[in-house]
Amino acid sequence: MFFIALAGYYYILGGESAKEKAKTLISSVIAGLVIIFASFILLKFINPDLIHFKTIQPPQLSGVGNLPDCSKVGLGDQCALTTTSGQIGAVGDGQGGGIAEKGQCTVSNLSACGAWNVSEAMTICQHESQGLTDSQGGADPCGNLFYNGKPVAISYGLFQINLKDSTSPEFPECQGVLTYTKECLAPLKTLNNGKQYCPSRKCVAPKGQAALDKCIAAITSKERNIKQGCNMFQKNCWSPWTTASFLSTKTCKK
Repeated sequence: MFFIALAGYYYILGGESAKEKAKTLISSVIAGLVIIFASFILLKFINPDLIHFKTIQPPQLSGVGNLPDCSKVGLGDQCALTTTSGQIGAVGDGQGGGIAEKGQCTVSNLSACGAWNVSEAMTICQHESQGLTDSQGGADPCGNLFYNGKPVAISYGLFQINLKDSTSPEFPECQGVLTYTKECLAPLKTLNNGKQYCPSRKCVAPKGQAALDKCIAAITSKERNIKQGCNMFQKNCWSPWTTASFLSTKTCKK
């Protein structure tokens, strides 16, 4: 409309050269309108959705790692991935990456603890247990005590709760059920850093096998293991877990 009005101004008030310029301008405007309407008809024929304007929505993806930094893409708190069922399935880590769910290391499960950053908790959970509730630590296993046919480990569950040192307050049934001795049941092995360790240690179950079994069954409970992990986090942030080295940042207070 502006160019048509401008052409009219040139044609009425201008000289012969201005009239020619006005005619050229009107011709260009008409050609442009023809192109616009032809494009509209073509797009509508190809796909009617192409001619409808839609608001920009946050991305809804599933099982994707390497997500963008939420703040950089302008999504803020909405930077979350959803599964095909509509449940939140992963979150951006705020550092240019993303954490997809694995096993029981899910946003839904880990959101039970309101104290920690869920993305950080998911990283720790996955590195500690691969999302397996019955995961057991490989360091210093008891060579003479067994649980479900496997040597009793020093730690269990999603957050690898230590049977000796990290069971309070969530697991009172684990108090005093296991004692480690200095006796090694196999030759010492040497790590890459030169330190030696015992691959099979002699342990004692002061309260008997049944009490030990009850403790391990409790500590491998998904809900209770996460709750104790939350207790430990609130007391010492991520320092109880060596896998905290995989975190680019540590949010100790929310």
